[in-house]
Amino acid sequence: MQLTSIFIYFVGLPWTMPNEDYKGRHMDVYFPSEKFLEKWKARAKAAKLPLSSWVFETVEHAIDDSAGTSAREIVQENSSMRDEARKLRQENEHLQKLMESYKTEAFNLRNRIFLQRELSGSGEFDSQLCAILRTGGVWTTQDLLKELGVDVKDVDALQAVGRQLQVLQDLGVVQSGVKGWRWLP
Repeated sequence: MQLTSIFIYFVGLPWTMPNEDYKGRHMDVYFPSEKFLEKWKARAKAAKLPLSSWVFETVEHAIDDSAGTSAREIVQENSSMRDEARKLRQENEHLQKLMESYKTEAFNLRNRIFLQRELSGSGEFDSQLCAILRTGGVWTTQDLLKELGVDVKDVDALQAVGRQLQVLQDLGVVQSGVKGWRWLP
């Protein structure tokens, strides 16, 4: 392996001996190939700096960025952040399920009249259900439950929506078809 060398002096003049003022403050850098040397020269030129100044600033910047942070600390912090992210994802999933459960329970409470065997008393149609149907299109009962944010597996919610749709159909407000329910104009 042939090594190409360059003398980097902080006066920016390669291949010359440093001034007396710079004695003791210079360094030799050996590159694994001329390709690496040319790459560094190109980067220094792009930064509009002499090669020696560019090398110095690049090294100083790298040192400042890692000020006191070791690779081990970075790995530990990364691992810690992954653990925290995993815990937060799990907590978020739990809270999403809990929220869906509460929404379903609230829906069932608001629509408990439709859960009775025989409709008696007074109650109101679910305004959100009616608003969804009025947006147009054909809706399956499952899609309506999803849009309401209610658990599609909840039997009571399914029954409450189904009963409301039946009553709305009896009133001539909605129509049932093969693909689902739609609001009548």
